[in-house]
Amino acid sequence: MIVNTILKRIRELTKDDDREYKNYLEKVTILSTNRELEENVKKGADMLAVDIENIPFYQDGRAVGIKEGIKEGIDQGIEKGMIIVAKQMLKLHLDVDIIHKSTGLSLARIEEIKRELFQPK
Repeated sequence: MIVNTILKRIRELTKDDDREYKNYLEKVTILSTNRELEENVKKGADMLAVDIENIPFYQDGRAVGIKEGIKEGIDQGIEKGMIIVAKQMLKLHLDVDIIHKSTGLSLARIEEIKRELFQPK
């Protein structure tokens, strides 16, 4: 209730200046984390029909999340590619140390792939 009162009062003081309101909303959001009131601020902002996706902190966090997701996806893709290469090298009966040096996969992971590859079906 207090959070809603604060947000309503900020809205009244900033009148129709959405930019100023969003500026104050960012500050309230930062302060809310100190008291674990983020959810209350979000609900209050939603009630006042503020497009939270246009708040710079949201956009910054989203950009960081996308960047981390892309990096994680690339890393997973590289690892899958190295596993494919390791399988091909194992089929050629190359030494595990050579496969390790060529792919960067751990010796334990290569042994695991080897067991899976040559396991009787």
